[in-house]
Amino acid sequence: MPDEGITPVCASDFAEPKALEMSDILASLTDPSLQAFRKSLAAQQIGKSKHVGQKLSAPLARPIQERLDRQAAYEEAKTEVTKWQATVKANREVHCHSLTLMPGGTPFFPYE
Repeated sequence: MPDEGITPVCASDFAEPKALEMSDILASLTDPSLQAFRKSLAAQQIGKSKHVGQKLSAPLARPIQERLDRQAAYEEAKTEVTKWQATVKANREVHCHSLTLMPGGTPFFPYE
């Protein structure tokens, strides 16, 4: 018989499919080594549910955003300049910069 091993299926066996929830997936993680992972995922899902439905704020107007960008760039440049202040000061206070020596130990001064 060709129908051997085939179970008849009724339309009532197919209920309305239920949406898969994150809690269903987390419940299937039974390995003890995955408990920390399970807790962190659950905490993330709780954190996400607090922010659902909140509206984003509108972006800043162009002049305001550009001003903030300039202020941030100024602060970054200021810290970079501060790093080099000691070197620049030392170079300004040097009476004569030493130039590389010519072979034989004589200094090289091209404009004498």
